[in-house]
Amino acid sequence: MTLVAGLLMDIFSFFPLGINTLSFMLVVLMASFLAQRFLVTYSTWKFLTLILLVIAGTALNDFVVVVLMKIFLSLKSAGEIGFPLFYSDLWLKILNNVLVFILIYWPLKKFENLKNVYGQKLTLRNNVR
Repeated sequence: MTLVAGLLMDIFSFFPLGINTLSFMLVVLMASFLAQRFLVTYSTWKFLTLILLVIAGTALNDFVVVVLMKIFLSLKSAGEIGFPLFYSDLWLKILNNVLVFILIYWPLKKFENLKNVYGQKLTLRNNVR
């Protein structure tokens, strides 16, 4: 899924093929690594940890895209084009990603709780028979 999302992003943003794909894969690996370490228990800190993962993932994605574009352009031309360390709209991207995360997280959490309640009832009903 990450590969397809990266390729589609490359196609529609007119970046060189593979820039967003590599960036997305690095972000997914980082998020997976950190999630295994920090999201072991269900606590009140889980939501804040996930928001911090979204912020870190957005910043890492922006950083990797800038670095890869800089490498690509330096290989393409002899002259060095100065890029900022991050694009200027990084804070807007972070805000957008956090808002989308919040809009997705709460309904999925309610669905998971509902599924757990009905799953327990189904298990109890099957054990009674």
